[in-house]
Amino acid sequence: MTAVEYTLFEAYNEQQLSEIMKGMEQNVDVIQYADPRYSDWQMWKIREALNDGLDVTSLLDHRWDDEMTSVLQFALYDGMDLSSYADKGFSAAQIQVVHKGFRNGIDVEAYAYTIYSSEQMNQLRQALEEGVSIFLLNDPRYTPEIMSLIRTAAKDGYDVAGKFEPSMSYEEISQELLAMANERYYARYVVSRDLRQVEQMATTENELLELLRKKGYEITQNEDLTYATPPDHTALIEIEHSVAGYGYIDDAKNKVYYSLPFWQSEEFDVLWQRVSKRESVDRER
Repeated sequence: MTAVEYTLFEAYNEQQLSEIMKGMEQNVDVIQYADPRYSDWQMWKIREALNDGLDVTSLLDHRWDDEMTSVLQFALYDGMDLSSYADKGFSAAQIQVVHKGFRNGIDVEAYAYTIYSSEQMNQLRQALEEGVSIFLLNDPRYTPEIMSLIRTAAKDGYDVAGKFEPSMSYEEISQELLAMANERYYARYVVSRDLRQVEQMATTENELLELLRKKGYEITQNEDLTYATPPDHTALIEIEHSVAGYGYIDDAKNKVYYSLPFWQSEEFDVLWQRVSKRESVDRER
């Protein structure tokens, strides 16, 4: 080994030299990463990509740290060069969320802003994938935890539009959502109870719905679903055809079951006890 070669290799630590030697054994272009400014981790990621025939240009920027190199390399395996996001100031964690959005086929530009933390971006990504409007939660003043609360509530069908100010705490929003949940649970109980009563008198679906309307229900229907809102309530309760539950005879003389999945659950029994006590107290008043 000449003095020049010795000086060259002396600049590397043992782990870096190992990556260079492995690259030579794999017959990859080690010149692309044989630079002591790269950590052995970065050398590994570059060598790995070279060995798999990828263009590693986006990995060679000396501004990247180990995490950024890993995230960009992972994207390369999906045919994506996401280094432009790094150039714009996105962190490795943020780019990871962008990458996941691309992989899942959603519009990442709807949430790819450096004003959001990676955790906030992840909540917005999940909202898009679940069909939830991100405008319900895309205020950067919301914490990721609050975004998650709003996203989950919207996914479950709660009307959360304009309900929560960014100045509200997690606990305050949780209490608001709990009140909304209690209203829905009570309304579901009322719908289930009334369905049990009126199905005995109805011979068709239209008759059943008409009986509910006479009880003061607001009925909303589309091609696939029927919703009922009991009087003195605001919750929209989905009613669906089921293989178990309340029945009626259709025009073709077939037995059709009309039910709420909720009615079949153990949760209903618990709620029945709670509501019975509530109605008893209301009567005493």
